[in-house]
Amino acid sequence: MKTLLLASTIALTASAQTLTTTTIQRYFNPVRANIEAAAEAMPAEKYGFKLTPDQMSFGEWLLHSVERNYLDCAGLKGEPTPYSAKQVAGI
Repeated sequence: MKTLLLASTIALTASAQTLTTTTIQRYFNPVRANIEAAAEAMPAEKYGFKLTPDQMSFGEWLLHSVERNYLDCAGLKGEPTPYSAKQVAGI
């Protein structure tokens, strides 16, 4: 079992090191386009909309998605996160 876990860890590490800018952009660009399209399609006065009371509002979901993209991209590039959640909210 330990051998299988070690082999899996090595394989994941090796595959993570082979990520290229093109590969990352292939993931990031459609995600960014979808988030931007959703933000533009929703009227500003509806950013507080929630499907259910316990869910994030549309505006909160946008902030969460943007922050997640910053975290993911910074991690893939091996860099610290460029913006905090408070800074993203101010953009």
